[in-house]
Amino acid sequence: PAEITKGFSDLKVNFKDNAAFSCEVSDEKVKGKWTKNGEVIDPEKEPWKPRFTIVERGCLRKLLIADVCNADQGEYGFEAEGQPQCKLSAEMEVGAKAVVEKKKEDPAAAFKSRFKRDYDEEEETEYFYEIQIL
Repeated sequence: PAEITKGFSDLKVNFKDNAAFSCEVSDEKVKGKWTKNGEVIDPEKEPWKPRFTIVERGCLRKLLIADVCNADQGEYGFEAEGQPQCKLSAEMEVGAKAVVEKKKEDPAAAFKSRFKRDYDEEEETEYFYEIQIL
């Protein structure tokens, strides 16, 4: 019977980053399927999901997810074909990535809630930091 010799664990990924789940099986001839929330992932049958790629190289089994979005959160799993006892799963959580930009000019009043004000005493200059959640 097939075994998973190296597993994967839960992931926390930022929006628009890439994610990868990978495991190793005991025999390179072992075929398997990847699932998300119990549904089989098959990029060949679902060409509208080009962000998902499945790699089988030797004993390595890998699921790659490009440009992660909120809808990608969930439970991902790998199961060896015909061997339901040979499986594992993990959760993927998607979070926000903050971008901070330092500016000298005062932002428009309508946007002040997105800015943090700071004063540099050495330069005697007031700065505004714009924070965007991507």
